[in-house]
Amino acid sequence: MLFGYPSIQEASHFKSLLNDFSEASGTGINNTKSQTFFFHTPPIVKNVVARILGFPIATLLSKYLGPPLISSSIKQSSWCILIKKLESRLNLWTHRTLNIASHVVLIKAILQAMPLYLFSILAAPKWVLKRIQDLQCGFL
Repeated sequence: MLFGYPSIQEASHFKSLLNDFSEASGTGINNTKSQTFFFHTPPIVKNVVARILGFPIATLLSKYLGPPLISSSIKQSSWCILIKKLESRLNLWTHRTLNIASHVVLIKAILQAMPLYLFSILAAPKWVLKRIQDLQCGFL
């Protein structure tokens, strides 16, 4: 995370720093995963700074490491995204012939690990826990 004053000069300095970092480390900045946030900034300045940096303009509610950046509980639609991710992962495995021990390993290693970070910072509603349990039982 980088913080700065929303100006053309500051954005140019940040872009230069990011380019220097990319050259020195041999890695690139992922522009699709990077975002710019502005607070009390005129729209024209937002657009110019975002164009210089090459990152899209984002607004809070956004995500960091998966869960949304909010101070209260998340909406049902956000929990549904987690459920859909788990379902899609299960769909990749259902067409394979796996024994029961392999099913148990997949459930413990993947399905129980995927929501772990989200559960560590937000209390999941009972219906979400029930739905995840149903998915796991249905896979066995």
